[in-house]
Amino acid sequence: LLSAMAAKDGVVIQTVEMHTGGEPLRIIKSGYPPLQGSTILEKRRYVRANLDHLRTSLMAEPRGHSDMYGALLVEKDLPEADLAVLFMHNEGEFTCYGI
Repeated sequence: LLSAMAAKDGVVIQTVEMHTGGEPLRIIKSGYPPLQGSTILEKRRYVRANLDHLRTSLMAEPRGHSDMYGALLVEKDLPEADLAVLFMHNEGEFTCYGI
């Protein structure tokens, strides 16, 4: 299911809604602002410090709920990686990244 939602600051974010292993997963497809940082951990710190309002808009009520998970595809920093993902939920971001 493809959906679009506007955050409090007027940013429109497009997502794909899925279930993965029985858990709801919201994949952020477009509209998320560019991230600063060269490594995945630097990007995570930037998101926490500057874009947490978007995480709460996407993961918490009324658009999300307490069991909502999110996946934000980001630029990979390791050449051997196929992709890099920042995973988030209603309380923050996970500390495991990259595939």
